[in-house]
Amino acid sequence: MFWILLIGCAGTDWCERFNLDCETVLASPSTVDQDEDSWTASDELRRCNPSEDPDFNPLIYPGADEICDGLDNDCDGVADEPGTPGLETGFIDADLDDFGDGNRRGAKCEGAPGFRIVDDDTDCDDANNTTYPGADELCDEVDNDCSGDVDDAVQAAYADTDRDGFGDADDLIFVPVCGGLDERVDNADDCDDTDNTIYPGAEEICLDVVDNDCDEEIDVDADACVVESVRVTLTLPTSGEAFGIADTDLTGDGQADLLISLPFLFRPEVPGTYGELHLLPGPLDADVSLSVDTRTIVGETSDAVGLSAASLGDLDDDGYAELAVTSLVADGRATAVLYGPISGSINIDDALSAGAPSWTASFGLGRELLRIDRGADLPTMLLASDDSGNEPRTFVGVPLDGTLGGDFDDVADFAVPRPDDWFSGGNIQGAGDLNGDGIDEVVIKQGNGPNIYLLDGPLTGVISVDDGQAFVAETGSFSFASQSIIADGDDDGLAELFIADPNDSELQNRAGVVYRLEAEQLTGSVIILRNLAVDRIRGDQSFSRTGQGLALVDGRLLISAPDAQPRSGVFSGLVCFAPANFQGVIELSQTLCVDGDISSTGDLGSTLATGELDSDPGADFVAFDFFPETGKGLAFVFSSRLFR
Repeated sequence: MFWILLIGCAGTDWCERFNLDCETVLASPSTVDQDEDSWTASDELRRCNPSEDPDFNPLIYPGADEICDGLDNDCDGVADEPGTPGLETGFIDADLDDFGDGNRRGAKCEGAPGFRIVDDDTDCDDANNTTYPGADELCDEVDNDCSGDVDDAVQAAYADTDRDGFGDADDLIFVPVCGGLDERVDNADDCDDTDNTIYPGAEEICLDVVDNDCDEEIDVDADACVVESVRVTLTLPTSGEAFGIADTDLTGDGQADLLISLPFLFRPEVPGTYGELHLLPGPLDADVSLSVDTRTIVGETSDAVGLSAASLGDLDDDGYAELAVTSLVADGRATAVLYGPISGSINIDDALSAGAPSWTASFGLGRELLRIDRGADLPTMLLASDDSGNEPRTFVGVPLDGTLGGDFDDVADFAVPRPDDWFSGGNIQGAGDLNGDGIDEVVIKQGNGPNIYLLDGPLTGVISVDDGQAFVAETGSFSFASQSIIADGDDDGLAELFIADPNDSELQNRAGVVYRLEAEQLTGSVIILRNLAVDRIRGDQSFSRTGQGLALVDGRLLISAPDAQPRSGVFSGLVCFAPANFQGVIELSQTLCVDGDISSTGDLGSTLATGELDSDPGADFVAFDFFPETGKGLAFVFSSRLFR
């Protein structure tokens, strides 16, 4: 055993330390007990160690208590023997790393300088404080961790496939510490290792429905996702049906205008009948309250003026677009053609009396209108739907060339017969070039059933939807309100089909859903959308009617949920944006939404319209909001600069 001895001061040092009369002690050592320990100097010299200056130190005498000071206090010939209070015994830790040398035991007074005494005996090199069990390997050709091997430690290495400096927790291997990470990283913080725009601290990208910064929140704190104020507010004199057309220059000034139809508005204070259209020339830069003074198209004997309307394009090559407007007349319906430019005040009855072309039907045709491009070999077509369910055909198309007008059935060059199991009419969902041949495909819907039919263009002749001539997609509900659009949402040159079923209850009762289908998914003859693994955006509130409105705005999918509750207990509606190339299953709450007016129960997004309505590049959109409690409505015009 190695012992530590604390050696006291010699000679007169004791005299000074204890204030002793050392001359007296030296003169009479046999009689003087200067340190008053009951032992004379002579006795202490005989019994104790002379080098420890007996009789000069009151702590040293035969039988004294041994204390840990390096002296033989009790004069038994052993200093600081085992059991002395304050004496530490164990293994020597010379390099002060808290690990002892198993080959060296020792003792030391507590608090004395120098090495430590520890219970551990596992240090493999007590002269190096970087070497001990569990130490980090330092790649110094030394066995730092006392494992018996030199530079043998391993470290976790996570794959960093997208090279953004953050690793994939699901792809882990262990590599030698001294060999490098081999293009891997030492962290597992990436939440998507296939995309180098996604990592902790990354900038959020607006409307990509992706958690770019891995904080488990989507599109939060993204500067581009801050919604600006509504640019223009239009006050409507009704809470009834209304719709808008915003993608056509009807005044001929090169700027798209906004046409708002109020087909069931009745003004008892003004002579006339139900229905009126208001043409608001673009650019729109000020709030407008629709009134008698802003009416553009009205009726006198015709009713429900503006029941439907559609731009026909420039049919007479004069640089101005024409407009088709359907109204109720005495013997059915009439769809009149109004040649552009449109301005001033137009009485639809006067226009018909003056010879304006019109297509007529005995009852139901003309409820919806849509212009269809049939390619270079066939004239453009106006497609009209029948909502009565009383006629042998549900859809007809008339060519937009030569002499316009006549009985719809007589002049049509396209028709869809009404299947026997259709007990009501049908509605036109949308049109667009789905297969890239420059010709529109058309989506129609069974009015009283769940089936949506895709008709391959060009539309001509008779197409029967109940004998396999049309592709069928079955939705989850019986809804007249479903919408469809055909558009290239991912900018790959090929259009996709978006189908909205606002009454679908896949997630919540009548919460609604929007499906996205690629062209290659539209195979076979019938698909059941609910059972198909297709991309979809689902409403996550009961009765919110997600997909009641559906449009594409500058590559973004515009979706309305007019019965959603953005604030507790108030059904005010939402209009939401999602990337048109979204993938997987997304909840509507994960998208960026604009709230409805919560001052009163409304339904923002009951109808939508899109077009370029200001001088900024990019499409704008109009969202209608109705307030049954007050009998009024609003239309909000949002700029294409909605997102800064």
